[in-house]
Amino acid sequence: MNFLIISLISSTIGGVAFFFIGDAGLMTANASILLSFEAIIAAAVLVRLNRGVPSLDWKSVDVEAADRLLRRLEEVAKVYIALIAMTLVSIVIILAILYVGTLQFDYKQNVIIGLSTVFGVILGVVLGRMTYVVWLDLDIVRLQSAVILSAAKAEDAKKQVEAASGKLAAIEAARLPRQ
Repeated sequence: MNFLIISLISSTIGGVAFFFIGDAGLMTANASILLSFEAIIAAAVLVRLNRGVPSLDWKSVDVEAADRLLRRLEEVAKVYIALIAMTLVSIVIILAILYVGTLQFDYKQNVIIGLSTVFGVILGVVLGRMTYVVWLDLDIVRLQSAVILSAAKAEDAKKQVEAASGKLAAIEAARLPRQ
């Protein structure tokens, strides 16, 4: 799945949509809804950014699987930080639209349309990147399950070796005649 194309399409749709609804009254009336929406996105990203690495006995984990998992977690953290930055910029743009709406000057409507269009583009990029983040989260869940499964298999194999060694020692201790 090409998430760059998804981001480009969603940002184009957002920019065009907000260009045509860049009315000062409409943007002012819906500013609280847009701010709430942006705050929800920021909160969701911050919650996901707070996710930690699964606590395991890392000595029993396959090194390559752990390395893949940690690289993926690092990659998704960078995407989260970029999403937070874009969300903050879009919040500032909404506040700028509200401020410009209170002023009186000749090109006020054009400035509001321009800011609305930029907001729409950023909102489209944020929504497109959120699809990428969901995809990365699913990939991380798969990697975590593989790491946990490999650790469980290694622990099980270790227990089976110990059990077999104990049984062999018991047979040797019994000094049964061999045939």
